[in-house]
Amino acid sequence: MKTNLEGRYTSTYGFVGTNELEKQAETTFGKNWEAESDVEQIQELCDNIEKGRYHAYCIETRDDEDIIVRESDNWELSTDELKELLANRGYYTNNLWHISDVQQNYDCESEDAQELLDKVMTSEWLTEQTFVAIDEVACGMFAPKYESKTI
Repeated sequence: MKTNLEGRYTSTYGFVGTNELEKQAETTFGKNWEAESDVEQIQELCDNIEKGRYHAYCIETRDDEDIIVRESDNWELSTDELKELLANRGYYTNNLWHISDVQQNYDCESEDAQELLDKVMTSEWLTEQTFVAIDEVACGMFAPKYESKTI
């Protein structure tokens, strides 16, 4: 199976063959499956591989219709789905800050609230405090990866 499914296809068969997805197609649609609703079938295969990563849609060309598969720009995903995507990539997403957290207490524009959040979240003090807290909690849970060197 290819790692990037983006491309232009003429049918579900073409998509499956090009991307070596014969086993996934059989698992998804059953043995001896047939192409029916190409865009829907391609989207279902993409979602079975990695939900939300790809978006399949149809465009009309001079002679026929082509199916485009592209990586999702994530605009059509909910906040929870976006958080899940980031969590699946190893990011902690249970404590996110929003411009509304600033604007509930201060009269400012969205851009100013975003700038304030950036200054706070990237401050040396907050970074240091986060690592101190990680060390304190980790000491009771895990063995250190590296031993402290004594001079």
